[in-house]
Amino acid sequence: DLNKGSYKASTHEASYVIQPEEQLSLFEIFFLLNPGHFKMDSQQITQMQENRMLQVDYLKYQEVSKQKIPEQVKIFALDAGDDTIIDMEYRSVSLNEELRFPFRIPSGYDEIIIK
Repeated sequence: DLNKGSYKASTHEASYVIQPEEQLSLFEIFFLLNPGHFKMDSQQITQMQENRMLQVDYLKYQEVSKQKIPEQVKIFALDAGDDTIIDMEYRSVSLNEELRFPFRIPSGYDEIIIK
């Protein structure tokens, strides 16, 4: 919850860096915000003693229903020298649309309504 605690801001390359004024001893947290649209450029959490790191980079945004939504996301995880990289691309995004999940109860079964 970002509302708890106090944070400090600085700049790094083309991003604003938000981090707790006092990092916890267990891990360090960083949020990098894009100054152009104030959406996340990157989120980072690091456990230096355990040699672990998780970084989520928001490489590209798309506009959907007048809102900026991530289009390309890269996740980089490091655990004691083993790294995992996940690249995601959202090609079709819709917001606030009614969803329907067509389902028919098979013959021989009765519907149960929970109140």
